[in-house]
Amino acid sequence: MVSNPSITQRPDGTYLMVYKAVGKKKPGIMGGPVVHCIATSQTPTGPFKKYDKPVFVTEGYDFPVEDPFIWYQNGKYRAILKDMHGAFTTAGRGLVLFESNDGFDW
Repeated sequence: MVSNPSITQRPDGTYLMVYKAVGKKKPGIMGGPVVHCIATSQTPTGPFKKYDKPVFVTEGYDFPVEDPFIWYQNGKYRAILKDMHGAFTTAGRGLVLFESNDGFDW
């Protein structure tokens, strides 16, 4: 399953997408874990090349974040996501702002 894409244009004119996918840890559609992955393309409509390494992951949570919104500003990629459990902050469930120099390592 792939859903919730967020796309931004990169400085070189290509496109970076973050999307949600569900793994096959357990049987059925809700198998989990829920992960977010990266894909790139020459155009905003694809085709996209997927990268295997999930992003926004943390140990102990099969569904750490939800609903990414990404953009590029002032030399950095930024992403706002809903922290589903307080996995990335001590504030509990809420929004988290991530930054990345390349859009792959957050």
